[in-house]
Amino acid sequence: MTAPPPALHLSVLGPMRVRAHGHDLPLGPLKQQIVLAVLLCSPNRHVPTDALVEAVWGDRPPRTARKNLHVYVSTLRRQLRQAGVADRISHRNQGYVIVVEPAELDSLTFDEASRAGAHLADADRRHTGTTILRQALDLWRGTAFEGLTAVPVIEAEAQRLSRRYVTVFETWAETAMRSSPGVVMDQIEQIILADPFRERLRMIQMTALQHAGRQSEALAVFDDFRRTLAREFGLPPSAALTRLQESLLLEADTPSSALGGASGGPCSLPRDIGGFSGRADELRAATRVLGGRTERLAIVSGPVGTGKTALAVHAAHQVRDSFTDGCLFVSARDAHGEPRPSGALLHDLLHDVGVFSPGESTARLHGSWQSWLARRRALVVVDDVADEESVRPLIPQVGESVLLLTSRARLSGLAQAHRVTLGPLSLPESYDMLARHIGRDRIEADRDAAERIVRATGMLPLAIAVAGSKLAGLRHLPLREFADRLAEADSVLDELQIGSLTLRPRLRAALRDLPGAGQAQFAELGRLPSPIFTLGEASHLLGRDDRSTGLALEHLIEAGIVGAPDTEVCAHEVIFALPDLLHRYAVELAGTAHAGGHGEVPVAQPA
Repeated sequence: MTAPPPALHLSVLGPMRVRAHGHDLPLGPLKQQIVLAVLLCSPNRHVPTDALVEAVWGDRPPRTARKNLHVYVSTLRRQLRQAGVADRISHRNQGYVIVVEPAELDSLTFDEASRAGAHLADADRRHTGTTILRQALDLWRGTAFEGLTAVPVIEAEAQRLSRRYVTVFETWAETAMRSSPGVVMDQIEQIILADPFRERLRMIQMTALQHAGRQSEALAVFDDFRRTLAREFGLPPSAALTRLQESLLLEADTPSSALGGASGGPCSLPRDIGGFSGRADELRAATRVLGGRTERLAIVSGPVGTGKTALAVHAAHQVRDSFTDGCLFVSARDAHGEPRPSGALLHDLLHDVGVFSPGESTARLHGSWQSWLARRRALVVVDDVADEESVRPLIPQVGESVLLLTSRARLSGLAQAHRVTLGPLSLPESYDMLARHIGRDRIEADRDAAERIVRATGMLPLAIAVAGSKLAGLRHLPLREFADRLAEADSVLDELQIGSLTLRPRLRAALRDLPGAGQAQFAELGRLPSPIFTLGEASHLLGRDDRSTGLALEHLIEAGIVGAPDTEVCAHEVIFALPDLLHRYAVELAGTAHAGGHGEVPVAQPA
């Protein structure tokens, strides 16, 4: 039988809070809060009056300090009595003591639960221990004693609790990673951001990536950490971390059956997305075209953040059994995001299918590729295509193979193609995607706040994923509070980031393929009062006639930056739209440019 909640509950694992019989009590002025916080730093232990005076007034207390201290303590006692709670603060030996049970103070509850969870995990009761450790971590609502850590004694206790949190997180992650590596990876980024030099965290991150089948990313974590240690301290990684890296290298060099297609052909597709949700109509259309093999070319296009790659990879996995000669995947961009020429793409694809042709010209590579395709049934996915010319030589000319492209641009020059165009998710799809990160129960508990969150993301999968990862890592953060932060933030983009998962680099990359004039025009559109606008409004803003403005907008439409109706409309009646997050980014760029700032403004000045 579950024990009833205590009449008094004191919280310090976040902003300090006092609740009596389910109701919040006022904390009073700042000095009174400091008195209570210092007592809660040492629960059930004597705190000398001099220590309290120094915490409140520093080394220059007023003559009335002790009298004022007595007033603060008396006020706290009176509030507790009026709330129906027996007096917990007593005066002893020139000091004070606050008496609390472990269930009444969250820092004591956290210490007890973390010790019990670690003991059970060590005693081979892994599942129970993992659950208790997770419950201990979920007690945290933010930084310990948030807003009061300017006082040295409180800061010292807050740091002790924070170090304890990281240790408990590490123990939980080590027990949870085999059953839930994705959950561990979602939450560890934020912890590493706060403690970037802790090797145990890096080892956990690498091991979780290994369990998820992402050895290359695990090795990248090691390399990044090695370079960080060398740069900051001139030190190498520890022997334990180096041994883990060596074991990953050995595993990466071992052939895996996962690299083979269902019928023995090569398969270089990324891992499928577990729990893929939404996009039912688009997924159905894509799999019908791919599985039927009636089209040789299919294109998934849409603005940045709409989930083009996720849809293409998931669709490819759905139909991979139909392609007996393999399923191939290649990125159309290099590690710096620059477009790769067709010769480089052909070389990689031929290498994947076992046709080695070093030093061959692009023309000969093209001939070898078409010869290989002609006699086979293969699916080829080319991700993040910048322009038509780089992929035109890859299109199957004969046979039953299919080329599937993803691109922000429409690639209108590739006329004979089946097209799947992505936009924002529907509201139910947005809920489903957020639920994949934070759980359905948490959404149902405050559906109004969940709706405000997904609407603030523009209902774009990338932005929802960032918000979901942040909320999954900060389980103490109420949805309503996060929704308020999104509504009140100077820039939603500041809130939609966690660790290395952030939107601005993706938005910046979306402009990279535009010429300088196009980038400048995009930034100018940020001066519009709304993301929805007419040709006349754009012409007035850009200082051009309707014809030249229309041509400029057509370039932005083709690049997937600006949206337009799919039906014929007279030019002066067309309603254009910037996708929500691109509009927010344009607003930032416009404000920076016109303020003469030196921040990240990846646009050229108009001619």
